[in-house]
Amino acid sequence: MNVLSEENGDKLRLTPVGKLDTFGAQELELQLLRGLRSGIRVAHVDLSQVTFLGSAGIRFFIQYYKQMKANLGSLSLSGPNSSVRTVLNLSGISEALEPTSGN
Repeated sequence: MNVLSEENGDKLRLTPVGKLDTFGAQELELQLLRGLRSGIRVAHVDLSQVTFLGSAGIRFFIQYYKQMKANLGSLSLSGPNSSVRTVLNLSGISEALEPTSGN
């Protein structure tokens, strides 16, 4: 998996491309931790290029959503395809999804 990363001040935008499985979640975590070390407070993950979301990806989102919220930061998600959205809804992490006009 490749993760595109764009940092702007205290904001970080991550765009994972491909399967968000164990290896993909590790790469995503490395990118987020790199951003946290540099002082980001707001992280956004664009899921529009994710083709599969496994349990490691779900664990990543739950862990860092709670952690960033507790530290007065935020983690938001956008752009999942319908199967990824279903997994997020079933996992209970859909509250991190940004609203879209299609909802």
